[in-house]
Amino acid sequence: MDIWKEFTSPSTQEWEEKILKDLKIKSLKELDWNSSIGEINPVQNKTNEINSTYSSNQITINSEFNLNNKAINSKILYALKCGINSITLKGIPNSNSLDGVMLEIIDSHILLSNENLTNDYATWSNWLKKLGKEINISFKFDPIFKLISEGKWNQSKLEDLKNWNLFYNSNDHKLIKSIYVDGSIYGNASANPIQEIAFIGAHLNEYFEEIEDLDKNHKVIIKISTGTSYLIEIAKLRALRIIINSIAKHRKISIDLTIETVGKNTCISPINKELNLLRATTYTMSSIIGGADRISISPEFVDEKDYKKTFRLFTNIPIVLKEESNVSKVNDPSRGSYAIEDLTSKIKNESWKLFKSIEKSGGWIQYLKTKNAQNECRKNAVDLINRLVNKNAVIIGFNKYNLNDSPINTIEFSESSAFSTLKLDKLI
Repeated sequence: MDIWKEFTSPSTQEWEEKILKDLKIKSLKELDWNSSIGEINPVQNKTNEINSTYSSNQITINSEFNLNNKAINSKILYALKCGINSITLKGIPNSNSLDGVMLEIIDSHILLSNENLTNDYATWSNWLKKLGKEINISFKFDPIFKLISEGKWNQSKLEDLKNWNLFYNSNDHKLIKSIYVDGSIYGNASANPIQEIAFIGAHLNEYFEEIEDLDKNHKVIIKISTGTSYLIEIAKLRALRIIINSIAKHRKISIDLTIETVGKNTCISPINKELNLLRATTYTMSSIIGGADRISISPEFVDEKDYKKTFRLFTNIPIVLKEESNVSKVNDPSRGSYAIEDLTSKIKNESWKLFKSIEKSGGWIQYLKTKNAQNECRKNAVDLINRLVNKNAVIIGFNKYNLNDSPINTIEFSESSAFSTLKLDKLI
């Protein structure tokens, strides 16, 4: 029995008339708003496209730790007690820093430092062999990150990519190596969502060029920053998954994609910090709905002076959303939403155009020499700062309802080959 036959399907015109009547507005144009990717209409899906995305729905909650920290073991134990189930370790292992860590219960994602790869990797490799058992880890190494963050290679383009080749294409520890892109720097440098995805895609494609074994399944981990533009961030993550899978399919490379999100620096207020809990809730919810596989607790949120309290507060946010909302149990919960589908299509299509133009210019590394990407991000940063100063953009507790009455200042960016990360504490 089809009970839906009893209902008359409304036309688009009827829906529009209903909206106009209920909201008491004269035109749907009154609902439009300007965003970093242009004008957005939250009612109409102009593309009439349903974007199909898929995520594992097995969301992990991650925290980052430095092996050089003497209190690493106690911090990891506390993180596990708070509910963290994924650990990122930075640095080189030694008996004091790792042998005391309970590796049998940690899903540890190891990030090799960008410098001295050969020495770092050899140390990790020897430690794993000595351990004598398999553990669930991923080696993550991104030498291009050094170039985009500092404007120079560690040694040279030839040597650094050669080191990446030795790292990824060698036969040892094949199952735990990954193709890793730390794309969070682009969002933190004020790239808009279209630019973020195009830059990350071009960044990843440089590593795809170096792959020797095209027949195996490759583990790809993408780290991206997310902010508080709720609907746009959801659409951005959906579009990112589609674009990355499209690039891999075009190159006939089989991938297992993990998307990791971290809070964007420009949504973290350095004053009235308790309000950051609301911002963390927003970016975490958009991460879950957008299909992220891993949510990382931003170190910027955690106050080292009151580590245990702030860490537990910011860890509880993804745990509550994951365990109590049940939204993570639904695959692509935003699918079919007019506003989000329209945003996803717009971001996807425009970022694909930008990605193709970067590839036509010779690829990401070659494109960086033009400084076009870096300069575009600086323009975006200057525009954001001006809007914050003039209160055309509002961050509660920072440039409006600021209890400390701290003035917001402008800053100047010098032209550079590196991407300039913007933090709000630079403005006070």
